[in-house]
Amino acid sequence: MQERIIWRKEWLSIYESPFSIYDKICYANVITQSEFFKHFGSPLNNDVSFLLIRGLDYSKIENMISYPLLSQFHNSINNLSENFLSRFTRTDHFYNKDFYYCQICSLTGYHSLFFQFKFIKECPFHMEPLKNICRVCNQPLNYTYYKSSSISQCCTNCNEPVLLHQHTFPSFKSYTMRDIKSQDILDFLNLNLAKKEILKNTVFPQIENQTTKGDLNFVLYCLSERYNYLQNNLNGQNT
Repeated sequence: MQERIIWRKEWLSIYESPFSIYDKICYANVITQSEFFKHFGSPLNNDVSFLLIRGLDYSKIENMISYPLLSQFHNSINNLSENFLSRFTRTDHFYNKDFYYCQICSLTGYHSLFFQFKFIKECPFHMEPLKNICRVCNQPLNYTYYKSSSISQCCTNCNEPVLLHQHTFPSFKSYTMRDIKSQDILDFLNLNLAKKEILKNTVFPQIENQTTKGDLNFVLYCLSERYNYLQNNLNGQNT
């Protein structure tokens, strides 16, 4: 592998997943998935979130591309899950291990942590239902990084690339907060401190073993009702 690999910070979109970034690095530099792991592999650490792709040396990747990817990933993961966390749950409990993708985003080589979040059913940018099966053979996809001889991650059943890059490289589509069309997502990301505190004290039974997508709109509705109830009680005590 070359001493310096191509990477441009403008290729990184908001809430972009490690899966997506590493796929872009391999595609832009014509590096196979197995070569990527051979060069950047490290002992497997199960304390690391599966979302970060276990078994990789992140500091080595960051040094090679001169960009602090890991802090970006942690911030995105925490921004989505921190308000749900309680002493009974862990961050990983709120993300699916089945690989979910937006058909439109996948054509531009983009995959988001939004898609893996258990309470998001639609792409925030295109309002398209998220899928978790291969577009060709309809077999389930897993959020797992395979050490294949391809430069892109592929379906293990039919070898169809999961993300496609040929019409976007080197000008990968960049998604920003301005591109978010989902009002539920915007409301969730902009919760006030009082609503965040209510959410932190809400228990979600069986969230660890939940495999189907939950309903963010319902969560926000219940949260709003609880918030209004508490505010009305507080106002009643002050009169």
